[in-house]
Amino acid sequence: MKGFYEKKGEQNNKGGNSEANQTKAEVELEIKKLELQKLQREVNPPEYRPPEEDYKLVLNPDEEIPNEPIL
Repeated sequence: MKGFYEKKGEQNNKGGNSEANQTKAEVELEIKKLELQKLQREVNPPEYRPPEEDYKLVLNPDEEIPNEPIL
C-alpha cells in the first residue's frame, strides 16, 4: 500500500500543482522586489522634495482668540 501512495503523490506533483507553485513563486518574488524597493527608498530617499508651501494650509479662525483667560 505504501508504494501506491508514493506514486499517487508523484503524479499530483507533476500535474496542475506545478502551475500553482510557479504562480506562488512569482508572487513571492514580486513581494520581495517591492519590499526591496521600499527599503531602498527608506535608506536613500530621493533628492527631489516637493515644496513645503504646497502642503501648508491657511487656517482662518472664525473669531479672534482673547488675550484674557476665560473663567
